[in-house]
Amino acid sequence: MIGRRWIRRATIAIAGIAIVATIAGSGYEARARKRVLQDSPVRGRLVDIGGGRRLQLDCRGVGSPTVVLESGLDFYGSLSWMAVHDSIAVTTRVCAYARPGLMWSDPASGPLDLRARARDLHAALIAADESAPWVMIAHSLGGPYITIFTNSYRSEVAGLVFVDTSPT
Repeated sequence: MIGRRWIRRATIAIAGIAIVATIAGSGYEARARKRVLQDSPVRGRLVDIGGGRRLQLDCRGVGSPTVVLESGLDFYGSLSWMAVHDSIAVTTRVCAYARPGLMWSDPASGPLDLRARARDLHAALIAADESAPWVMIAHSLGGPYITIFTNSYRSEVAGLVFVDTSPT
């Protein structure tokens, strides 16, 4: 009888600690992200995609095709590609961006819709005077995003590169 009571109390205590740690960690992350956005200038520029919304787009280099970098499931957007962005820009034009609601980009206009995200990216590229053909490179969760983009803008996409992506 005492053993079961002790196990129950320990389980409740562990669950409580886990909940408090999750809430504290989430609060810390939110404050840290806000501080980074306030202290860090926009990399690249904010491009008006219509409807009063802007996406952050960071394009470098010259040449064709234009490589478009799609990040995975993270909160860093274009910053996820910092390690390779400049090295690709040595040989061709390369653009990384932050999806709606990430880093400097404005929030999405509605719930998650891959086709809407493809339209947002296309609108940003066109508004920034970037030109096709595009070579789409995706990491992780970015795989489904570039698949939908390619299905929507097939004539503009010259190639796809999947880097450890999620199933599409």
